[in-house]
Amino acid sequence: MPEKIQIAVTVKGIVQGVGFRPFVYNLANRLDLNGVVVNSTQGVEINLFGRTGDLDSFIETTRRAPPTLATVDSLEIRQTDEQHLPDRFIIGVSDSNGRDTTVISPDAAAIMAEHGLEEGIAVLFDGAGLGDDGTIWGGEFLHVKGADYERLGHLAQFQVPGGDLAGREIWRLEIALLAGTGIDISNTSLLPEALCKTPGELLFGIRQMMVLGINTPQTSSVGRLFDGVAALLGLRLEVDFEGQVAMELETLAWDAYERADFIPVSSRYFATIKQDNDNLLLDYRPFIYWLLEDLRKGVSNTEIALYFHLWLVRSTIKILLSFFVKYPATNTVLLGGGLFSEQIAPATTSSSFKRKRLHHVHR
Repeated sequence: MPEKIQIAVTVKGIVQGVGFRPFVYNLANRLDLNGVVVNSTQGVEINLFGRTGDLDSFIETTRRAPPTLATVDSLEIRQTDEQHLPDRFIIGVSDSNGRDTTVISPDAAAIMAEHGLEEGIAVLFDGAGLGDDGTIWGGEFLHVKGADYERLGHLAQFQVPGGDLAGREIWRLEIALLAGTGIDISNTSLLPEALCKTPGELLFGIRQMMVLGINTPQTSSVGRLFDGVAALLGLRLEVDFEGQVAMELETLAWDAYERADFIPVSSRYFATIKQDNDNLLLDYRPFIYWLLEDLRKGVSNTEIALYFHLWLVRSTIKILLSFFVKYPATNTVLLGGGLFSEQIAPATTSSSFKRKRLHHVHR
């Protein structure tokens, strides 16, 4: 039988407030290790007990493949005398001198540093990384002050059937958005034309995955929302690289925006937010209903792409205004993510920020 030992690991770097402990929890359970992880003034402290080969795999994965928002500067590993550890792996209570959210994500930190800012409301619509709650983040509203941040809101979560596979096969996200909106995906009369061609047994299999929670993590990623919307419009069912459909949707939206004098902007695509305990959610579900209705009416993809961007901008502005009531000392908006590097988003947000007397900066 392989030898089992106990080790203590101190991880230093950007490892607090970036989903590092949920990452450790999931990795340890996958390798059948027991122990505990906590934040401390030194970084993240991990006590582990298990087979030497599994412990080696844990160390190597932590070093080479940490969460997207994390940066591991060093790992200090030492073998310890056997102490009482839980019979499973748990996330423990942090050191009373430690800080649960001590380092903000690299995108927000870079914006703050570039502009010499101490406080602001950060809107991070970029990529996808494991968050503190164990779900995949990527559509976040954060109150940032110095080195600390508080999550104030986010895009309403939806499932990612197939996990990483859905990042390439974006038709899976189309199904997830429909199911998350409450639409019966087994009823083909309710589905977009492109999805109706999907074999029924495949739809049934995806539906069962989501119902049973098999390899279907939750996400608040705006990037994954873009992927699902592109699939709903029938632009493509698979992508070749990250951000591909975001560029394609922006091209369509910009074409419609430049012809806006001739296209009546639908009043239905208004801001949709909802309260969820202490957080505000950017609620995508009404938008999905409007999109499906316009598809049935034969509205062009260029128009719907524009409406999608306008809905996202309107909802972002509305949710931000509620935060500035809570934090009246700042009127600075930090915009992070590929969306705000496009033409259409800055063009549609700038005038809104000026009217509301909000100062905005972005990378």
